[in-house]
This record gives sequence, C-alpha cells and structure tokens, in this order.
Amino acid sequence: MSEGSLPAHDPQGTVPPGKKQALLICALLLLAVGFVFGPALRFGFVNYDDPTFVLDNPQVHGFSVEHLRWAFQSIYIYWQPLTWISYMLDWELFGVAPAGYHLTNVLLHGANTILLWLALRRMTGAVAASTVVAALFALHPLHVETAVWVSERKGALSGLFWTASLLAYAWYAERPNLRRLLVVIVCFCLGLMSKSIVVTLPCLFLLLDYWPLKRIAGVNDRDSQDRAVPKRSIPQLLLEKVPLVALAALSGFVTVLAQHRMGALMSAENLPFESRIDQALICFADYIRKMFWPVDLAVFYPNPGQWEGWQVGVSALLLAGITVIAVREFHRRPYLIVGWLWFLGLLFPVIGLFQAGEQSMADRYSYLSLTGLFIIIVWGIDDLLRKVDGSGWIRRAAAVAALAVCSTLTWNQVQTWKSTRTLFDHANAVTRGNYLADTVIGRILVDEGKFDEAIPHLQSALQVQPYYASTHHALGDALAGKSEFETAINHYTTALQADPSDTAIRQRRADAYTALGQLNEALADCGLIVKSAPNSFAAEFAMACICQAQQRYPEALQHYRRTLELSPDHTGALNNRAWILATHTNAALRDGAEAVRLAQRACDLTQHRAPVFIGTLAAALAEKGDFTAAIQSADKAIDLAHSAGQQQLVERNKQLLELYRAGKPCHVASP
Repeated sequence: MSEGSLPAHDPQGTVPPGKKQALLICALLLLAVGFVFGPALRFGFVNYDDPTFVLDNPQVHGFSVEHLRWAFQSIYIYWQPLTWISYMLDWELFGVAPAGYHLTNVLLHGANTILLWLALRRMTGAVAASTVVAALFALHPLHVETAVWVSERKGALSGLFWTASLLAYAWYAERPNLRRLLVVIVCFCLGLMSKSIVVTLPCLFLLLDYWPLKRIAGVNDRDSQDRAVPKRSIPQLLLEKVPLVALAALSGFVTVLAQHRMGALMSAENLPFESRIDQALICFADYIRKMFWPVDLAVFYPNPGQWEGWQVGVSALLLAGITVIAVREFHRRPYLIVGWLWFLGLLFPVIGLFQAGEQSMADRYSYLSLTGLFIIIVWGIDDLLRKVDGSGWIRRAAAVAALAVCSTLTWNQVQTWKSTRTLFDHANAVTRGNYLADTVIGRILVDEGKFDEAIPHLQSALQVQPYYASTHHALGDALAGKSEFETAINHYTTALQADPSDTAIRQRRADAYTALGQLNEALADCGLIVKSAPNSFAAEFAMACICQAQQRYPEALQHYRRTLELSPDHTGALNNRAWILATHTNAALRDGAEAVRLAQRACDLTQHRAPVFIGTLAAALAEKGDFTAAIQSADKAIDLAHSAGQQQLVERNKQLLELYRAGKPCHVASP
C-alpha cells in the first residue's frame, strides 16, 4: 500500500489506523487555524469595503426572492452570487454582529486547509509532505487578509470550491467517467460563482496530470507503475478540459466586462503596457520575497507607476533563474516545474497586466497561488535532506521551526486588523507613499473632530496622489470643521471633478456654500443631488432650509413635506415645517392643527428635551388657540434653554411667552 492510502473500513466498527491518522491531522490543522485566527472574532468591521459589501448594502440584509435575484444579476467588480448569498446567511444568523462574519471567514479558511491536505495526500500519497504544505497554507501571514477581512469573503469562499475541485479531480483521475467529471465541473462552477480568480484551474489540472497524478501516456510510465491512475493521451486530456475552459472563458469575459463598467480597469494612458510588464516582474519576485520574509504586509500597496531599472532587472533574473532550474529538472524533480507554473499561473490574472484598481499587488491574490511554492520548498527540502537525514528528525525540526515562525508572524499580523485605525497605521508604517492609508487615517480623525491632526495626513496623501477624490473630500470636511469654508469648497470642487456623481461630496459643498451665505450656489448643488438621487432626504431638507432662509416659504414647505415623505421621523423637517405652519403672516399658509401634530412628533422623538422643538410646539398651540398649553410649553422651553446655557433662546421664548399670555399667536414668518 502506498504512503497515505486508506485501508478498507474495519467490519468490527473500529476506526482503521489510516483514518485515525487522518482525523488527528485534520483536528490539529483546525486547532492551529482556530488558535492563530481566533482573535479576529473579537474585531469589528473595518471601514474599507465592509460597509459597501455588507453594512450599507440592503441587498444582503437577509434572504428574499428579490435579494437572491439581485445576487445572480449583480455585477460589482465580479459576478459573485454565492458570495452575496453567504453574506445573506450571515445576516440572518448574526445581524450586524461582526464576530459571526469573522467566524465564517475563519471556518472557511480552516475548511480550505483540510480540503487541500486531503487533495494533496490523495494525489501524492505523501502524508508528511502534504501535511506540511497544508500547515503552511493554514498559517502563513500572507493569508491573513483572506481569513480575517470580511470583504474578502469571495476569496475564502472561492478557495473552498477550488480545493474541493482539486480533491474531486484526484478522485476523477482514479476512475475517469462522466459522473465524476460532472462533480469536478460543479465544484469549478461554484468556485467561479464565488470569485473568478479560479479561472486558471483547468490549466492547473493539466499540470497535475503530469505530476503527481502521472496520467500522461508515455510519460513517467516507469515511475507510475505502482499507481492505479489510468493513462490518457494528451489529446484526450485536453478534450476532457474543454467544458472547464469554456466556463473559465465565460467567467473571464464577465469579469472584464464588470470591471470595465465599474471603471476599475486602468487605461494604457494611465499605466503603459511597458510599465505593466515591469510591475508584473517585480510583483512576482515580491510575492516570493514576502513568502520567505513576511514582515512588511499591508492591506494596500500603492502603485508607484514607475519602477527602478535595477529592481526590474533583478526580478527578471530571479524569475528566469528559477524557470531554468525547473525546466532542467523537468524529469528528475517534476514537482519543481509543476509548483512553479502553479504559482505563476494562478497569479497571472491579477499580476497587473490587466490592471484593476490602484494597488500594485495584494496579499489576498497569493491565497491560492502560494501553494505552488510551498510544494517546491517541502518536496525540495525532502529531496535534499533524504540522503543525510535517514531518521527524518532534521526535516521534522525544520518543519516545526518554520511553522512556529509562521504562527508567530501570523498572530501579529492578525492583530493589525483589530480596527480600521490599527490596520492603516500599520500599512503606513511598512509602506512608502501610501496615500490610501493617509486618507483613511485622516478621515477617521475628521470624524473624531480632530481636524488639526487630520490635515497633515490628508495633505501628505495629496502630495502622492493630487487628484484623489476621497482625500479632497476628507480635507474639505476638515477645513469646514475649522470654519475655513472657502478653502473647503475648493477641495470639494476638485473632488467633484474626479467623481461628479458623488452626492455626498456635493452635499458637503452645498453646506459650505450655505455657511458662507452663498445660497443660490448651495441651492444649485442640492438641485443636482435631487435630480440624480430623487430619494435624497438630506438634499431635500437642505433645499427647504435654503428656501426658508430666502423667505420662499411655499417652496420651503414643499421641500419639508418631501423630506418627511422620505424620512418621516426627520426632527428638523418636522420642527421647521411646524414653525412655518404656525407662524407665517399669510393665513393661507398657516395650519395650527397640522403644526401641533408635527411639533408634538418632533418633541416625542427627542424625549421633550430639545428647547427649540418645545418652543415650536408652544407657537403651534398658540396658533391653534390653546394658549394655556402654549404658556406651559414656553415655560418649559425657557427652563431647558437656561439649563443648556442657550441665553439667546431663553430671551426669544420670553418674548413669545408675553404674546401667549396676552392671548396672541406668533406671526413672524421666520424661525
């Protein structure tokens, strides 16, 4: 019996030794994954794609026919219906609790590890080597991003079906028939429905036909006499891959189309093809370096656009050297060429020749490809040391040491995902010119009201990427927070030039115009927002406030009504509409009963603790003729305003109180 094969089931009901060994290895691998990645279950979502994919995406908030239809029809960078469905399941189980989403990712990574081990063991029969490769897959720091980042669910889920496809293909190769081939095709389709990164799998199957499956007739016949895998001619092997290649081509076409529609594909003008070749060479080499020395990992690696000539030359020499060695050892050490092409082939779609996004590389891209290098290392060390290490203790010690180092580094890398701030602080520390990290950190500081701390980060980002819309948006907010509205408007305008459809930026510019008293400009911006986003209650409210400030009360009432149609509990709209209905000098615009209803609702929503709203309620009651209640409300508004130190509001309500005591409503036509 070859190493790693399983004996028949014991009729007495006991677990055979081979199965006991397999269960023990699987348990140890899962424990290792749980121990190293378990801390992620205490982390929250990060403000980098997680809101877009989950929190702010109502289409994944639970199961429904409409949501499922959207999942299969949506093309957002990728066609990934199963990924969307997995988020729906998490939402049903965990709601907005991030621990559940992290748990799903970690469980998927653990399952991928087990399936990879089962596939390698079945194909090679080498239990020890397969275990070390699977352990490296489980514990390498480059895989933290896929195992921890909620938005990279597509990578973890596609990995599940990718590893399942490997296992299914090994099973199919042992006894090729249509039923088993259909299982392979189904696993492959499920992978494509999770993320199109698995498109190169049919090519990998051809490599596996050469080694370790040794299915090619006339090749390695002597070495494979002990294997029960039927031989096939090369045309036969190619023919059986045709359905897989057709599916891969269709998926690739859909992915390119989706990225083109999203504007994610970088044009030749922005990144010439010569620069893409340089980038590909350097990134291939850099993934190899990071595999051996994974201490400078980041969530985002900025693309410099131009590379130093010596970097390109060294990278080209490294790749050429490894290729020459792999080709020379084609027959003696077939795992070299298979592992090397495994690594190159799986990275090829994302290496930058078809640049999508602004990053030069990403840790998540190596999730499936790195296994090829692990195979080279593990089988290569076994070859080198076998003659001098008969007992195997040196190889075992080396494996334990490597896995211990990986576990420590991975544990530390997991901690960087504790929060958005820790993640991008780390990225800033280990990369140069990371404008995205500076922008995200700046945005966090702006949201915390730390404008002076935010501005240097945002200015540093603009030195690297002068026209990055998100940076100008955040810098505009920081300057507006310091009441530097004119400069803020300049940055909002630059941001809108880069992204005219961003209604949030346009709204912020409208607010800045309003603060400067440039109401016509503000109204124009709000009008554009409403035109492009008819359900924007914020824009409707802003237009209502501007019209009210310009004493265009009929228009203001219309916009307040529209605001409340879109957001029925908008306290500002409730209060302001109630005030106009209660106090306008034109009797045709007044409606005391409606004003009382609206003002009462605003007070209820604020637990009767907002003196402005209670003052409006007093005016509405006076308009309705209930002066006793109006006086009581005005007294309460005065007390609350006094407690809050709002002296101007105290004096105003005292003046109105005298009117109510005299049995007169307030008709002032302005708030």
